[in-house]
Amino acid sequence: FPTRRSSDLKPKRSAFHRWVVKCFLGHDDPAGDLAYDMARDDFFPEDDNYDAVYDYLVYQREASQECIDVFKAVWKMYEERAYA
Repeated sequence: FPTRRSSDLKPKRSAFHRWVVKCFLGHDDPAGDLAYDMARDDFFPEDDNYDAVYDYLVYQREASQECIDVFKAVWKMYEERAYA
């Protein structure tokens, strides 16, 4: 029988996910809260797609308006860094 290694069970992480966790995890602010929640969420979207993440936060996680606002601001920073 083939067995699954624990690394096979880890969810894929998008570039956006990795960037948010790297830049904001441990910060005592709303972006840090978002990074903490994302780091713990095994079902966070795997694609670097604004609409997919937005829909996930709104419809799957029923995120607060503050969380949505933080996501929008962090996504804007992510895009500005990616295309700078």
